[in-house]
Amino acid sequence: LVLDFLRIDMNFPKSKLQLLAITSMFISAKYLESGTPKIEELIKTGENKFSKEEILDFEQKILTKFNYTIEQGNALSFLETLCLLFEFNEEEYCIAKFLLEITLLDISFEKYNDLLKCFAIVYISMKINLNSHLNYRAIFVYSSQAGFEEKVVKACGKDVLYLKELVMHSEEYTSSKIKLQNRIKEIIEKNLNKEMEMEFDD
Repeated sequence: LVLDFLRIDMNFPKSKLQLLAITSMFISAKYLESGTPKIEELIKTGENKFSKEEILDFEQKILTKFNYTIEQGNALSFLETLCLLFEFNEEEYCIAKFLLEITLLDISFEKYNDLLKCFAIVYISMKINLNSHLNYRAIFVYSSQAGFEEKVVKACGKDVLYLKELVMHSEEYTSSKIKLQNRIKEIIEKNLNKEMEMEFDD
């Protein structure tokens, strides 16, 4: 929602980015969560820089800018749906979510549809877990039904793999993450061999 708003209003002042982020959280929660957070909680999140009236006024501004049409689908909800569909275990889900998170580090992934990106990530996650019970070819059956050909999913997947290599060799990244993500790093480095990466060139 924040990125969509900034694409519409390229001259948005940096001084109000925090207000935009907080208000976007408020709107998103109304669409995606079972309960809406109290405005008082959002005010605390913003270190009491903004009043209740400012948040509500800015909510109106955002909704007006989007003509009250907010996309409810998002990358995480798509990913969770696919993981449920393919019966991912906890480790497989963590790998998929990890890959999704690192795509947020590179603005070049904005060119990819969220659903396409999730198909590619689920495919890679299946390939990483070489001992998995999952049939990774099945992902292309579903992706084609959604309008994405196998070669398109693989092209997106190849970009994810390239970004993964950059991120995992970043000292700043590995030193700031928790043990679970280091464990995921070990799993990926152990199982993701060159043979798999070459497949994307087929």
